[in-house]
Amino acid sequence: MRKLFFTVVLAASFSSLGQEIDRMNNRYLIKLTPTQMTVGEINLGFEYRVANHSSLELTLGPTISNLGSQTSQVDYDIVPPGYLNQYAIQRSALGFFGALEYRFYPLTYANAPRGLYLAPSVKYRVYNTNVSDNSHILPDTKNERSEFMFRLNFGYQFWLTDQFALDLFSGIGLMVDDRTSNYISAEYDEFGMPIEQTNWTTSKNSNPRITATMGVKVGIGR
Repeated sequence: MRKLFFTVVLAASFSSLGQEIDRMNNRYLIKLTPTQMTVGEINLGFEYRVANHSSLELTLGPTISNLGSQTSQVDYDIVPPGYLNQYAIQRSALGFFGALEYRFYPLTYANAPRGLYLAPSVKYRVYNTNVSDNSHILPDTKNERSEFMFRLNFGYQFWLTDQFALDLFSGIGLMVDDRTSNYISAEYDEFGMPIEQTNWTTSKNSNPRITATMGVKVGIGR
């Protein structure tokens, strides 16, 4: 009789656990990543389960060049010292970014999008900065920084309720960083004296480097 009682209790427990897993078998999430504001992003995402243990996540949004660590600074290109007191001023402007991530959830007891995951990701991001001449001699122009990156992300997604989730993530990869910068330069005559007209000089450079990320996403789904 005692064995029968424990058998019934055990069966009821597994049945209840199975019902709970089925009840919280969510298919999609709409996400916000507040920690990405530290790098100048307003990061919105959508994750959708495409198989029992895999999903796709798309993130899009604007970038703001004076938000977080991307804060612009005045670039004092004095041309030359004391000459018209002319320098370039940088002001915030909007850019954009987009990323696509394939997520694999290896845990056998939980379907995507739940639990531990590994996720290769590609991302393209652009920061823009408006540049003006304080003396209003030159027309306004723009500096641009574009980044193309590939990362391997990993993390853990908790469902705190059947509709609210918390996603802790980190990742590392490679990035190509392209920058176009404008600065004020002066033209000199044969005697080494600056002539009246100054102009914008454009420089471009491209550098590969290692990129890393970490943060927290909050989401609602069903």
